[in-house]
Amino acid sequence: MQSKNLIYPQLEDTERLEKLHFLVYMTNHLNKINRSLQGRGNTALQMLEAVLSFERKLTVLARDIQRETLSHFPSQRKFREAHPDINHNYLQGVTIEMQK
Repeated sequence: MQSKNLIYPQLEDTERLEKLHFLVYMTNHLNKINRSLQGRGNTALQMLEAVLSFERKLTVLARDIQRETLSHFPSQRKFREAHPDINHNYLQGVTIEMQK
């Protein structure tokens, strides 16, 4: 981008980039459950099981972020290691809100 003289200060903001890492990861999970719910031939019980499984996964992911182990977020963990000065409270709040 620098060769084309394009400047995007948003890409320099580490807190914004951490949120982007998280959103990419969560969007992937949301897409998976969306595809499973839209699949043909699913019974109501199968769809309910998929939703309940996703809710349990959210609990595990929220706990992972709250404990800051990030074992389920490998790219997020690498990013945090490179930028330890970032305030991580935002992501903890987001995962708690997603569980409601």
